[in-house]
Amino acid sequence: MRAGQRLRRGLGIIELVFALALVCITVLTLISVFSKSSRHAVMSRNRTVAILLAHTLLDEVKAHPYGSPPPRRWLEPKETPVTVYVEGRPQQMDFEKTFEYSNGSFVGQGAGDSDEVSIVIRWSEGVGKNMGQKDLSVKVPVWR
Repeated sequence: MRAGQRLRRGLGIIELVFALALVCITVLTLISVFSKSSRHAVMSRNRTVAILLAHTLLDEVKAHPYGSPPPRRWLEPKETPVTVYVEGRPQQMDFEKTFEYSNGSFVGQGAGDSDEVSIVIRWSEGVGKNMGQKDLSVKVPVWR
């Protein structure tokens, strides 16, 4: 009987080690999923704000009189479109923007009847595998 009891104790320890390993693998998998989910949410939020900023700038281009000087806002490199609150704490979102013109006639620097406006919006992505600068580029033709 004692040999059988030893066998049961040994199996109990092996089962316990196996159960602990299974729980650890499950917990690590859940942590990994939540971490990736959080990173993707931040990346999606940044991209969404950049797209909204691009739409706003495109509306301004559409409303701008052809041949007039650019508004001061277009010349400023930094843009802070929104402040996002995450768990009650403000998260400042900074974007850089540049305007380029193919011949400059849209902003009174040339004599053409058409031009192409390029808007580049940049932001820093501090999460994920591809950390660093992200760009969103938009080109729109304009006519007199």
